[in-house]
Amino acid sequence: MIWSIIPEELIFAAEPQHEAGRSVVHQGRRLYLRQGRIEGLLSTEPLDYLDRRFRPGTVFAPDNRGRELR
Repeated sequence: MIWSIIPEELIFAAEPQHEAGRSVVHQGRRLYLRQGRIEGLLSTEPLDYLDRRFRPGTVFAPDNRGRELR
């Protein structure tokens, strides 16, 4: 049982909801972008979240290896 003010639809959503942005896979990590900047990161590797390249707010400049997901 979960006691939360967050609606169940958000807690049990299949993927995080990122409005008006796009999702790309870059170097094996899923990035959520908005206006050319990283908004979020989805990775199973804890050290990825400490990597400065994937910080929220960082300008995303792929080296032609990122592929866009729709």
